[in-house]
Amino acid sequence: MCLTLEQQCKSLWGRDGRAAPDLCFQKVNEAGDSFGNCGKDLLGKYRGCRDRDARCGKIQCVSSASKPLETNAVPIDTTVRVGNGKILCRGTHVYRPGQGDEEQGDTLDPGLVMTGTKCGEDSVRRGEEKGRVWGVCVSLGSMLHL
Repeated sequence: MCLTLEQQCKSLWGRDGRAAPDLCFQKVNEAGDSFGNCGKDLLGKYRGCRDRDARCGKIQCVSSASKPLETNAVPIDTTVRVGNGKILCRGTHVYRPGQGDEEQGDTLDPGLVMTGTKCGEDSVRRGEEKGRVWGVCVSLGSMLHL
């Protein structure tokens, strides 16, 4: 059984936390900065997400909570326009005492979609490989051959 975005949003934001619409993941994670990305390249620079991988970058939730549950976490709120309406996309940034962002791996940042999380139809997030941290969605069929 795969992890889900819903489960991760609940663990970050509480009972009413749920995964944001796809548009939130796309708009935020295409930025390729510390607040929206699909991980880092070999040089440690943030990478923007391709559309198909957007749900594998920084997790985007919808919640009425004022802040994330984690003590050192702060909300990163982005408003996305949809027609005449707006969606409040809620990400998180976790500050680790004595540790800069550049030293954080994928496993240390609860604001990233967790490795093994379902990120598309028959796809899961794949994480770190050969020293680089990244988020891509791979089909479950190809995971069997890794």
